[in-house]
Amino acid sequence: MRTVISYALAFIVAGSTAAFGSMIWPKVTSRPRPQPLTYVYEHVKDTSLGKQFSQTLGIDELTKPIDLSVTAASVAGAVVDSVEEQAKNMVASQIGTQLIKQFQGLPDKEKLRVQENICKQ
Repeated sequence: MRTVISYALAFIVAGSTAAFGSMIWPKVTSRPRPQPLTYVYEHVKDTSLGKQFSQTLGIDELTKPIDLSVTAASVAGAVVDSVEEQAKNMVASQIGTQLIKQFQGLPDKEKLRVQENICKQ
């Protein structure tokens, strides 16, 4: 009995994967669907679940594939911007820390002079 359930589950997973793959094929590549996926797509596209899935993902016969190079470049740009911002924050923090340490190491007379100059500004 356990074997039958395992085979049934494997069949359901394989069928779902084939149906999903046949539906998203135009989003992934500009090449035509392979014959087995075309067969699956022709049977799945007219079902209520297939129509709902196509509508949700915005898939139709005229769908153009996602340009992964543009997407990757966009992500890379966002990462670079984020790293750059973090680096600026770290540098500013280090500068502030160093200034405070240097100020604390000054004699009292020098501290007063620095405070007066800051207050004048």
